[in-house]
Amino acid sequence: MHTQLPPELYEPIVNAISTVDRKTLLECCLAASVFRRPCQKRLFMHLHISPTPPGHSYAAVAAKLDQFPKLVDYCTNVHVVFPSCDSPEWEAERPIAEGVLRRLANIRMANLLMRFPSSATPNPGNFIIQVTQWLLGVFEAHHQLERLESSSLLLTPTLFAQWLVGAPKAALRYADIFTDQLASPDVLPPVPPRPLTRLLISGSAGPCVLLGRPELQPYLRSVRELVQSLVEIQSQLSACFTMAPIVERFECHFASGALDWKALRLPTHFPRLRHLTLGIHSHDLPPLLPALVQDGVPVLIGLRLELYVRTLLPEQLDKSLNSQSQLWLELDNALATHGTLTTAEWFLSSKFPEEFPAVRTENKTARYAPVAAFSGKLAERLPKAWERGLVVVDGVTIGVAF
Repeated sequence: MHTQLPPELYEPIVNAISTVDRKTLLECCLAASVFRRPCQKRLFMHLHISPTPPGHSYAAVAAKLDQFPKLVDYCTNVHVVFPSCDSPEWEAERPIAEGVLRRLANIRMANLLMRFPSSATPNPGNFIIQVTQWLLGVFEAHHQLERLESSSLLLTPTLFAQWLVGAPKAALRYADIFTDQLASPDVLPPVPPRPLTRLLISGSAGPCVLLGRPELQPYLRSVRELVQSLVEIQSQLSACFTMAPIVERFECHFASGALDWKALRLPTHFPRLRHLTLGIHSHDLPPLLPALVQDGVPVLIGLRLELYVRTLLPEQLDKSLNSQSQLWLELDNALATHGTLTTAEWFLSSKFPEEFPAVRTENKTARYAPVAAFSGKLAERLPKAWERGLVVVDGVTIGVAF
């Protein structure tokens, strides 16, 4: 006698298998008919389209879809690499490409990657913009698209506006703006029924500056989560100044080359912010933090500082802490008196684990000796916050003296 599981359990079971583990998925697919469809969905959910391996050409994908029409339903994530040059071959392939992308009607996530065109392209900037405009136009028809990611794009302001309405969640990395001239509002896209709610911008100063322009404000009114990384200069923070009144979660990760990161300014007031993360390549405390916690984030629940440091030498730590004694005192008072804050976490060991040799403590729990030393110093500098149980280091609440 065999036991039949409820049908709704088969897919969660299969989803526990990594899509990278194709061998297990194939074996599971053949093991029983009830696992076939869930396994096929896992096996064929990702599609990489590229002019060169390891991706597949549009022609190859079109042939495979003709042979196995069900792949249209299975493919939910597509990674598209731009064509390498403006050529007759690309002009001939473009209708095939458009047919393929329109047939893939179940796409939930699209990742667009531009590789700089070859020297055979006479006007590479114009070519990139044309391909970007074409791709964004194709994906406009995918109303169920949930996430749009793009890397190394070259955009016009109007194309950037088109990109902002592509999906509710969007990530833009290493993008640049071809010109800072915005077209007339008449040609800008309307705000979609599912507006942007989460925005990540990394290493893209030009788009960040544009986000401060009034013409783009309508596209940002529903953003609740903003993540900025590789921040080096003040103009990159235009985005957070624009969205400070509405964001509920904000992350700002300064670049390692940002030598003047302490001088960079953040908004002084985030009325709706619930979670704040700051990433810095230093042991030092951001000078703006005590005043921000004291008066600028009235409903904050979680504060998180990620320290990207490869070494945590005691003398460096002592020097840093001693040089900012007054700042630490102010931060301790701000944390201890904040009305809604539940955690203030410092996170160290996950970024460069090879620099933190693991040691075993008496209770058999794996800990990092440098992290334990940092925790002790932190408890000394933040006694009031420590007393409230707010201070956390790498997921461990400081509740005992080190």
